[in-house]
Amino acid sequence: MYKRQSPEGKLFAGEKRAYNNSAQRKDMSGFVCMKAIKTSLFEHICFPASYWHQDTITAMLLVPASEKRVLISDDVYYYTYNINSMSFSPKAKPKRLETLYVTRAILESADELGLISKDLQYAYHNYLRQVRMNRFRTESLGLDVEWAVFCIHCDLLQRYFRNVTCKEPVLKDIEIALKTMDINLYRKACLMY
Repeated sequence: MYKRQSPEGKLFAGEKRAYNNSAQRKDMSGFVCMKAIKTSLFEHICFPASYWHQDTITAMLLVPASEKRVLISDDVYYYTYNINSMSFSPKAKPKRLETLYVTRAILESADELGLISKDLQYAYHNYLRQVRMNRFRTESLGLDVEWAVFCIHCDLLQRYFRNVTCKEPVLKDIEIALKTMDINLYRKACLMY
């Protein structure tokens, strides 16, 4: 799959998964790297320009739009750590809020492209995972921001997934927190997952 290396070229262990020539959607991580993506998928899908967290589109748009997914066993990608990248930026940086903007834009696109209705349960579980990720990315921005992010997630759930029920036990408390607007449960559920 891939190998990680330091800027000096020192190799670390990479991600290894069992080879599977017909991968399920749930087996595909959200990272854009390590994937060969058919160009036709980009006819109606594009990365949100100049925003952080752009690779959110992988799990929420590209994987659902793909008809075939394959994992290969060879290491074909070398990921170099960059201490000036977003991953190493201060956690309290306001630009981290872009994760919420990107999530909202992707849900709008997924709805317009019919990808939510194509597999509602998959889209819903992906959304609940993204809620947890967004909480992790923005938790150091203060209580007012946390409350605003939480309220927007509650609204997005109502807009796109009002009548859906979560079938993944590890995501159930996040669902309950959003449906009942219980921010304390939201905090706990996002930590537990």
